[in-house]
Amino acid sequence: MEDINSWLITGGLSVGALFGVLVQRFRFCMVAATANWILIRDTRQIAAFVVAFLVCISGSQYLELAGWVPIENAVYRDSRLDWLSAILGGGLFGVGATFAGGCAARTLIRSTEGSLHSLLALISFMLFAALTQFGFLEPVRLELTRATALSLSGDAGIAAILPIPHLLVVLLLCTGLLACLIVLGRRGLNWPLVAAGALIGGLVVISWLITGNLTQDEFDPRPPSAITMAGPLA
Repeated sequence: MEDINSWLITGGLSVGALFGVLVQRFRFCMVAATANWILIRDTRQIAAFVVAFLVCISGSQYLELAGWVPIENAVYRDSRLDWLSAILGGGLFGVGATFAGGCAARTLIRSTEGSLHSLLALISFMLFAALTQFGFLEPVRLELTRATALSLSGDAGIAAILPIPHLLVVLLLCTGLLACLIVLGRRGLNWPLVAAGALIGGLVVISWLITGNLTQDEFDPRPPSAITMAGPLA
């Protein structure tokens, strides 16, 4: 148990600290990356996100396929396909992040830099996330999920839904991301940003390994998790 707690505490602090430094130093933000791409055709940040996705998808799926981490037990891949929450919640999150001037991670970083606007947005985010998950909005969320979610025979992974071989899904996704990177690379890549994106993707893989392997207690098994914002802030 002491070894598990040591891995959880030191691993969590190390991953969180490095993630925060990278986001702050390289101004990582999905809202900014998307705005730069659409408004001024600057694809450097989008390319960094593509690299982050490539590293974290390939790395995390290797951990699952190799049997190191039971990622299929994560809350994101239960036996329900909660499509309405994904669409509605994702849409509201995107609109809110645009008005706030940054995604959750960027808002958190800017609030620690002294931005009062970001601090106000962060407090509002934390408050309403808590109300939705644990407060008076929780019954509404659960009822919407109950009424619209699709029950699946397996987990909510792409391979189980379609159904196609798991390895084929990984190869197709990684090939698609590599193709996107090649296309974006024609406009020029910012190599420090690309390296930062690779590191952030690697931190996601490391967090899966910590929560799904190194800190697992056989007498009290818990679902693995990666870097996340809404739940901990709530």
